[in-house]
Amino acid sequence: MEKVINNESINKGEHLKNFRYKDERLVILNKLFKLLNMTEENKKFTAWDVSDSVSDELEKMLPDIRKYFAISKWFCLKKNDKCAKSLSTIKHIFKDMKLKVNSYTKKIKVDGISKSCTFYEITTK
Repeated sequence: MEKVINNESINKGEHLKNFRYKDERLVILNKLFKLLNMTEENKKFTAWDVSDSVSDELEKMLPDIRKYFAISKWFCLKKNDKCAKSLSTIKHIFKDMKLKVNSYTKKIKVDGISKSCTFYEITTK
């Protein structure tokens, strides 16, 4: 599997799981990048990209996420809205991996109708 982000670009965290499961956490991070169609050059996704299929794949990854990440303070896992839960979980994983999630809202035209969309850009801290 191709790594989108390597070990050198991620700062080490303070939690023990950050050290113990470094490789497993990178595998999950790279799966997220693939699910969101992000590459090394294009580290952006929209709220619309977090579709039902992405949410379903994220649900399948939850046992591993629980094992490799310190999720005790992630209240997003208790949300009822599937897409909101998935989007929050994705942002928490990026944050836990010491990546910064910048968000901005932009109006775009879809089928001639102006709609507001939230974009997320991932950068290293």
